[in-house]
Amino acid sequence: MALAIIGCIFLPVRAEAPAAAVVESSPGQDGDHKPSAPAKDAADSVILTLAIESGDHQKGRSGDYLPQPLVVRARDVAGRVVPNVVVTFQVTSKRGLISNTMPGEGFTLREVMTDGDGRAGVFLHQPFRADFTTSVTASAGSRQVTFTSATFVHKEMTGRPVCGTIRPGPNPGEITLNWTYHGDNAEWFLIQVSTDNVHWRDAAKIVDPDATSTTISNLDQRTPYYFSICAGRDD
Repeated sequence: MALAIIGCIFLPVRAEAPAAAVVESSPGQDGDHKPSAPAKDAADSVILTLAIESGDHQKGRSGDYLPQPLVVRARDVAGRVVPNVVVTFQVTSKRGLISNTMPGEGFTLREVMTDGDGRAGVFLHQPFRADFTTSVTASAGSRQVTFTSATFVHKEMTGRPVCGTIRPGPNPGEITLNWTYHGDNAEWFLIQVSTDNVHWRDAAKIVDPDATSTTISNLDQRTPYYFSICAGRDD
């Protein structure tokens, strides 16, 4: 099923009351597993090339998965495929998430081991942005390649933007988002959150075309937050 964005607004905010700390290992955060230097050196000792096998230069609808996974293949100096090598996939554009399955939990960085044929891959969930180019790098040791893809939406789905406000509470470490959608074709609202306006993760999806507010919890008062409220529909 394809998804289409039909309106969006961005709202920066800082939590106004104490709350539990944000879990650093949550999707799209710096807590994602990262390779150590020895792993990089080990990869350099066996890999001559890391090449894109499939999935580059795809186009897809905003908010949907690309139809093909992003796949690379590792080979040694003799041209033989190299299994059991860690390949690090990382989203280097401001938006987009990768996962090991489709659908699956999204991250901005994932490590994948090459299989018996020297292949490793991930699935890319396109951001909720039209006319946006997403880039993902794949690296093993000092070898690196970059995938690029483009998002689009149909003209009939452009709609009018969402207008929103933020207020603290009702409880410590919470904020309430209020919005108004000036259109008639929304089926759901997706709330995304970021702490750096670069890496985003889904905070809530409200499958109610009449919804006008939601509360986000577990915020740290020392951390600035950015919220994206997107109106969309299943096409």
